[in-house]
Amino acid sequence: MKIKSIVFFCLCFGLLSGVTLLLGPSTVGAQIIDDGDKKGRVNPPGYAQDPELYTLSAKWNVTECCGWTGKWTRRPNTLIYDASWRHTNGTVVTGVIHLSSWYKATGVVTFTREDNHGTYRANLDASHQKLQQGTASWYPAGQGWSAVASN
Repeated sequence: MKIKSIVFFCLCFGLLSGVTLLLGPSTVGAQIIDDGDKKGRVNPPGYAQDPELYTLSAKWNVTECCGWTGKWTRRPNTLIYDASWRHTNGTVVTGVIHLSSWYKATGVVTFTREDNHGTYRANLDASHQKLQQGTASWYPAGQGWSAVASN
C-alpha cells in the first residue's frame, strides 16, 4: 500500500525522471533501476549486478554492419563508454554507449546508444572477451555486429 502511494505521488509530480520502476504481479517486490548512477542501482534477478558489469572489458574493438568499425572505451568507474566509428568511406562518428545489462543465464549483454536511442544486444562468450551474433535496433534486417575485448 505504501509503495502504491509513493508511485502515485511520484507519477503525479514528475519525480521519476531517469528512474524506471519494475512492478511485478505484486508491488511488494518493486525494484528501482537508476540508469545513470551506479550507487543504489538494483538489477532484476538473473541479471549481473554492477560489480559484475565492471568485470567486462573497459575497451572493445567493434565491427558493425554496413562498413563501420569502432572502438568503445569505458569512462573510469562508470558503465559509460565513449565510442568512435570509422566507415570504409572515411567518415568518422563519435557517440556515447551505456552498458545496460548482462543477463547471465543466456549471456546476452545489452548496450544503449545515446545519439539514436538505439539498443545493441550480443552474446558474451565464455571467456568474456568476445561479443558475438550482435543485433542493433536500427540495423537493416539480417545485419549484425561483434566485438573483441582490447586491454
